[in-house]
Amino acid sequence: MIEEGKIILKFNINFKRQMIIVEDDKVSAMSYAEFFQCYFSSKRIGVIESDFTYSTFDELIEKSISLKVGTSQMATYISDDGINIIRFIFQKNEDDSAYCEIYKVQLINSNKDQLSRDYLTGVLSRGSLIKECENAMRNMISNDYLIVIDLDNFKIANDTLGHIAGDTYLKNIAGMINNIGKDQIVGRYGGDEFVLYLRNISKEYLMDIVEKILDIRLDYSEGKNLAQIVVTCSLGITKIEAGEFKMSTAL
Repeated sequence: MIEEGKIILKFNINFKRQMIIVEDDKVSAMSYAEFFQCYFSSKRIGVIESDFTYSTFDELIEKSISLKVGTSQMATYISDDGINIIRFIFQKNEDDSAYCEIYKVQLINSNKDQLSRDYLTGVLSRGSLIKECENAMRNMISNDYLIVIDLDNFKIANDTLGHIAGDTYLKNIAGMINNIGKDQIVGRYGGDEFVLYLRNISKEYLMDIVEKILDIRLDYSEGKNLAQIVVTCSLGITKIEAGEFKMSTAL
């Protein structure tokens, strides 16, 4: 797998004034909210419908404030097309500001199946998940179900133990969900949210799958760090109706 990336945006953050100045832009300065509206609530960055929200962006800024001068932090998010990564790199400056570059990284692989997979967990990416589920909906025989799975305590674990631990939770739980049943579609819808599509099943089989999901428990400790946070799953179930062909209406 080869990563090929390019810088798509450079900007400076003034923490004291809570303003952002974009390089090579005619606008002199804008508030955090104006910046997000201009660059993220459009197709300019490519993370409109994923787990990247204004709250996420605000958290990144707060974390960059606490950086030591000259140090940097990196954050990575999956793009809406499912085969690109949006990467943020923040560097703290001496004058109570930070410099940020945003990269768009395309994952290139000769294996088309790997291109359809979420880069972290190995299950279907958001775009491929939607495509597969909607194809299944169009070809439904009967008794198809969509299960949306959220990870409880994941944000606490990620913030407390760090992104490496957070990634470990996501990868392991995704693997558990992926191995629960047969003839199923499993994908990462965004962040700590997964979707499981089950085709032509009985209510008894559905309840068995639900119990297995609710039984998932995972804790993590790194080295001598004894802090452990248990992450579990909660879920919602939707029965697919005849003539329902859009995943967005089924969720």
